[in-house]
Amino acid sequence: MAPAEPDFASMINLAETAERQGFESVWVGDSILARPD
Repeated sequence: MAPAEPDFASMINLAETAERQGFESVWVGDSILARPD
């Protein structure tokens, strides 16, 4: 089950790691940030 609050620090860390590896973009689907009803 996904946590109630998105972990923005982890998403930023992942994006920065990808950038250091040479990736130019990271796409995140809105479902990662969507909150359950």
